[in-house]
Order: sequence, then structure tokens, then C-alpha cells
Amino acid sequence: MKKPLSCLKLFLFPAVLFCLILNNPLLGRADQSQDERTVLINQQLNEFDSTQSHADGVSREFSNTTQPDTLKDSPNAQPEMPSPVDTRKRFVKTRVHNLDVGSEILYYRYQEPNPGAGIKNHGPMAGYYADYTYRPASGNFLNNPIANVYYLQERYAFSHNLEYKGSGIVKGKHDTADEIRGLVGKDCFIRTDIRVTPYTGFGFRYLFDRGDGQLSSTGYWGYDRKSHYYYLPLGADLAKEMPNNWEIDLNAEYDILIYGLQKSYLSDGDQFNGLNNANFTNPQNKGFGLRASIKLLKRGSLVDFYVEPYFRFWNIEQSDTKTGMDDGTMQTLVEPKNNTIEVGSKFGVQF
Repeated sequence: MKKPLSCLKLFLFPAVLFCLILNNPLLGRADQSQDERTVLINQQLNEFDSTQSHADGVSREFSNTTQPDTLKDSPNAQPEMPSPVDTRKRFVKTRVHNLDVGSEILYYRYQEPNPGAGIKNHGPMAGYYADYTYRPASGNFLNNPIANVYYLQERYAFSHNLEYKGSGIVKGKHDTADEIRGLVGKDCFIRTDIRVTPYTGFGFRYLFDRGDGQLSSTGYWGYDRKSHYYYLPLGADLAKEMPNNWEIDLNAEYDILIYGLQKSYLSDGDQFNGLNNANFTNPQNKGFGLRASIKLLKRGSLVDFYVEPYFRFWNIEQSDTKTGMDDGTMQTLVEPKNNTIEVGSKFGVQF
């Protein structure tokens, strides 16, 4: 059996890389492929830089000139030139094509808060992600009054170290989670250095909870469970340009569950009890999700580097009932009301 990757290794590599980049003296303003609006803004900024450099040179020449004492006492003496004030405006920088890749580490907790038979599945997880963002240039029909930014996002997370508590205890559980999202939004500039992007789209979340072949500490058999969530994201990003090539991005999102489906493979227990159990499929039609994050991004000469702590939450109501064979008798089963919390951080690079 392969030894699973350590969550700690996935955390340490991007964290150390991020710290090294911050101390790299070569970091500077990124040379980016930008739309016409951003090109014009950068031209204006370069013109200001040129004018500012000339003023700085004049100021230094004046301040380094030695003047006789008689000039200081002269009624016609000129006052000292004040130091130039940096009045430069900052602009949120954009690329037509943007690719984010990186890893993440998180704490995962799934819970069924049932007073009679509460279930909890929790522990550390790690994963990878890739996000592509497209901001078409002016004149493109995709850059219009309704929308001008498009996202495609994919994420995969896993763990071999979850702990189940319910009908006994099972340690070292293996779970995986996949998520894919397609979003469309509209960039709105409140100021030159603040950009707000409301967005919506479609998301799909898939969780594979592996329990086949495992017995709990009290002798209950485990079985595989697969969760499918189809949902509508409603969110907004806020980007703020900061000094020294830093940027801070805030995100908040509310997710509306369109359709959920839980598949419980109770037949996995046949190897323990010798019975012919049915597999259950329970639809879930009510629920919502919340997510929020803070991204701290440092612009580099070739790529940008960032860290992004986040919080994600799902609350799903009880499913529809289904009737089938369980432990040799016909039973009506439901998927109980449940909630999921994920708290973690991304460590990524942006091209």
C-alpha cells in the first residue's frame, strides 16, 4: 500500500516558497498583458514617473549646493525648496488572461447534529487547485455592459486521516472532494485603486466518503457515501491596490443549493452480515452555503505570489425518504440534516 502524502509537506513547500519570494530583491511591477484601459493607465503612470524623477533631480541638485553665509542673511535669499510629495495614484492592475495554481491545507468537519445519533467526521485535508480568469479587451463582444470577466475554477482535496464518531469510532478514514465552477462577473471601479466584481454562475461539489471494509470500535460496519451538490453562487470580489506592489482581495459568497443527491452503498456491509442490503439514493433539495476569504498578493517581475486564508460552510436540510432492504427488513431511510465546515488557506502563484 502506498504511503499517503503528508498534509504537512504540502503546507511547508508553498509557505517556504512564499517567504523566499517576499525577500527577493528582483520583485517589482509585473510586466503584464493588459487590456486597453490598463495600458492607458500605465502610460499615464509612466509619464508621472518621468516628471517626478526630474523634480527629484532638481531638488537634490539644489540641496547639495553650498551657499555662502551672506546669502542666508540677504533679504533676496530664496527659501529652501520643500521635499517633493508623492501624489502618485495607484491602479488595480489587470491581465486579459490570468491563471492561478497552488495547494491548500484545511481542517474539515462534517456533522449531523442529531440529538439521538449525532455523527461527526473530521480532520485535516490537503489539496490542489487551478483557476483561470479571462478579462476580454475593449471591443470584444464578451466585454459588454453586463459582463466582462469569466472564471473557470477546479479544486481537488483529500485526506487519509479523518476520524469518524457515531456508531463507534473509526480512525484513518479516507475522503476525497472535487469541485468545479463556471462563473461570470462584471468589473466595476469605485476608484482607480479599488475594483469590485459581483459574479454568479454554476457550481458542482462532489464528496466521496470511503467506509467500505471498515468496522467501528463498537463493531458496526462502514459503507461508501457519495454527495453531489449542484448550486448557484452569488458573490463579489473586492481588489485594493496597495503600496510596494501589494494587493489585497476580499471575497464573500452565498451559495443556493439547486439540487443535492446522497448515495449510500449499504450493500458494502453484506461482507460482514451476509445479507442482501439495498443501496439508497436520497435527493436533497434545500440548503445553502457560505464562503469568505482574504487574499494577500505580492506582484513579481514574472509571476505573482499570494496566501489566501478562507472559510467555507454548507448547511443541508433533511433529504426525501426512500424505502429499501436494510439488515434483512424493509426500512424507510433518510439522509439527516447536516452541515460542513472547512477552514484553511491557499498558497498559490498567479501568471
